[in-house]
Amino acid sequence: MIFMFFCCQSGAEELVVVVNKANPVTTLQKSQIIDIYMGKFVAFPNGASAFPVDFESDMSLRTAFFETLLEQPVSRVNAYWSRLRFAGKVRPPAKERTVQGVLAYIRDNPGGVGYLPANAVTPDVKVVYRLE
Repeated sequence: MIFMFFCCQSGAEELVVVVNKANPVTTLQKSQIIDIYMGKFVAFPNGASAFPVDFESDMSLRTAFFETLLEQPVSRVNAYWSRLRFAGKVRPPAKERTVQGVLAYIRDNPGGVGYLPANAVTPDVKVVYRLE
């Protein structure tokens, strides 16, 4: 098992990307996750629709996820989505405020994809990527 620690955060924990347990996708590449979360792709590699869920803007999990995934400040992600929303080009990921909300979204949505602390994974979801 790979463990990741955020150097600048207290209570650091490993983050994982998860999908609905019925989703046939077993693994995603970092570039695929970036494309799904940045609105470039709206489907999994097998062609099934992907419906990403994100945490609210003020959540530390969101900051850790995007800064680890993109190696850029989350403010750039916020600006990127502001431009896209203004242009009406792409719909941003759904938003949830809690880990339980993200789990419910993915459990209830066969195309759901989200990120969580590794210790929050339940049998309703399966891990397809571990952030390094």
